Amino acid sequence: MFPWLITDETLYVRLTPQNGLRRIRNGEPELQVIRGGWVVKLARAKKVRRLIVLNPDGTIRRVLRVSLAHHAYESSSPEKRPQPRAWFDIRDDHQAASLIGTRSPVIPARNPVKYG
Repeated sequence: MFPWLITDETLYVRLTPQNGLRRIRNGEPELQVIRGGWVVKLARAKKVRRLIVLNPDGTIRRVLRVSLAHHAYESSSPEKRPQPRAWFDIRDDHQAASLIGTRSPVIPARNPVKYG
């Protein structure tokens, strides 16, 4: 039904209060939060074609087509060491709109970022 789920590199990110959801609730634009700062190595970030954004309960919130916009080693806070982070150019994937609201086939557990 959605062959790209198998053939393209897909990044699944789960929004939680510690991982972007609080920023959205505090008024930061959702797309700005979603587009980046995800921990991912450069080689893998270059291959990502879709970003599936999950709600805390594991349902799909958004499906986006993406391309790498920026990659850098940054820290999420002063006391943490820098990690490779990626920011993407994003746009809605209207082809996959029917997936919104359904359970994700991949649910990141401890780590809020997973690949499929």
